[in-house]
Amino acid sequence: MEFHFDNGKIEDVEKTDEGFLRIFGTIARVGWLEYMNSDGTTRKEFVPEETLFDLDHLDSIGGAVLTLGHPPEPVNPENYSKYAVGATGTKVLANTKKKAIDVVFIVNSKDAIESINNGIRELSMGYKCEVKANADGTFTQIKRICNHNAIVAEARCKGAKLHLDGWVQGDIVYPTQEEKVILPRKYRTIYFA
Repeated sequence: MEFHFDNGKIEDVEKTDEGFLRIFGTIARVGWLEYMNSDGTTRKEFVPEETLFDLDHLDSIGGAVLTLGHPPEPVNPENYSKYAVGATGTKVLANTKKKAIDVVFIVNSKDAIESINNGIRELSMGYKCEVKANADGTFTQIKRICNHNAIVAEARCKGAKLHLDGWVQGDIVYPTQEEKVILPRKYRTIYFA
């Protein structure tokens, strides 16, 4: 599996009573992403709906570590305290209408809060995935597993963004069912809309 990045943008934030930031965001979308090859050329990778909305992928997003910039290595228990600045909420909205994934983040680190307040307003998901070669020279991503989400200066996926924490209120209707999907093995809640 290769390590990849998928990005979004921070638009609004909500300050908690404790001084932390709560932000709502679209962290990933269906569509094309461009990556730089080691020889300087670019390659295109497509993220299809079946990959984006795969239950294992969605389950890996809930509770993922939030970092300031992408660390030079995957986040794990040995380096967590070195990189963590907050967390991804455990409620994940698989928004099938806009073909995107929405989540709430909490930002706890003073440095990360100052970065957001000073204009660093984009997000990037760090994840592992497999890629399949297509006949036209492009690739398709499969089997995505989130490692962390990062606050970054410039995002790759321009359509994804962060919003004020308002989506959790009200009813969410699913395309094929009217109840939340709970994955008890990891205690995450995934909503389909």
